[in-house]
Amino acid sequence: DQAYVAFTGEYSFNDYVALDFTGKNMPEIAFFANDFDNSMYAGKGGKKGVVVASGVTLWDGSTSSWLGENGTQVCVSGPYMANYNAAGKDTSGNLMGSFSSKLARENLVDDTRYRVIMGFEKAPDPRAIVLQYTLYNLDTGAIVEEISQTSWNLFSNEEFYAQSRDTLVGSVILYGKFRATTTVDKFWGIYEDTTIADVKAAIDAEN
Repeated sequence: DQAYVAFTGEYSFNDYVALDFTGKNMPEIAFFANDFDNSMYAGKGGKKGVVVASGVTLWDGSTSSWLGENGTQVCVSGPYMANYNAAGKDTSGNLMGSFSSKLARENLVDDTRYRVIMGFEKAPDPRAIVLQYTLYNLDTGAIVEEISQTSWNLFSNEEFYAQSRDTLVGSVILYGKFRATTTVDKFWGIYEDTTIADVKAAIDAEN
């Protein structure tokens, strides 16, 4: 049972989310979400979506080992939302990739103000998708991290997953954490058919 905010729509590739947060308040984000509910985890009912998780906490508030050693990784799961068992081989989800990142909960610095712009692009290989995001330090104006992470070949067995990359269309959901308050300082919006550079320019023009 997770607190969440849903931005319903038909969002897909080259659509970017932009938000500001402080310290470890980065929400988990589900892209291309359909039939979603108050849990980012796979379940019955046909939930679909690709989850970018950077700070999963367990029921008691401790950091999940799913995020790598000491919670220093970002994990991408889908297309049936997040599966806690990374090696799961059924249609309740699949770990598409994990990597060390400064966006991971344990690497974010308390009281530091951040901005993240995040979305997906299609990879040249039709079986793969690419997570794109840039993390900014708003206190210094510096870029903390720029990521372009290609998924594993999730759609290499379309009979198994019963869908192709082109079915990834849906809502964007911000999920909170267990035993932790997640506060977003400002949600700038979802920018469609664009690039991170153009989103940054649009936000800078508003400031």
